[in-house]
Amino acid sequence: MSSPESFKFRNTLHKLYWYKPIRSGDLTAIPFPQLNVGKVVARYISERSSNKHMGLEVDVYFKRLISDLVDYYWGVKGVLLTNIGILLEPDLCLNVEKILMDLSREYAIIIFWPFQVEESRRLVWDDTPKASLDFPEQTIHRLEL
Repeated sequence: MSSPESFKFRNTLHKLYWYKPIRSGDLTAIPFPQLNVGKVVARYISERSSNKHMGLEVDVYFKRLISDLVDYYWGVKGVLLTNIGILLEPDLCLNVEKILMDLSREYAIIIFWPFQVEESRRLVWDDTPKASLDFPEQTIHRLEL
């Protein structure tokens, strides 16, 4: 499978993309391993015996999980993330944008996003400011296949 013509993973500092398929839920065009973040992180949290330092533990676990899961396609190692809302849970106190931007320096991080996108960089569930991911300009791009 060749790299799509509309973007070049190796030519950007951050290989961070959001993807909204033409047909709802169709992720077959992306060859990277798929990670249902909500399911995996919820399982990890439920298996913890203590909630002390939970945010830090989830941060470390998530980064390790990504580095273990990535696979090589289109000239870069990458992963497709789905169901990422759990990372915004207030009790975890995670800086989700920073975590994803840091990971995207080394790996292609593609976020399945079937919701609203504002200004091509703000991923929004609804009109509530807390229910969004707000990335700096030129750090996240639309993946068009």
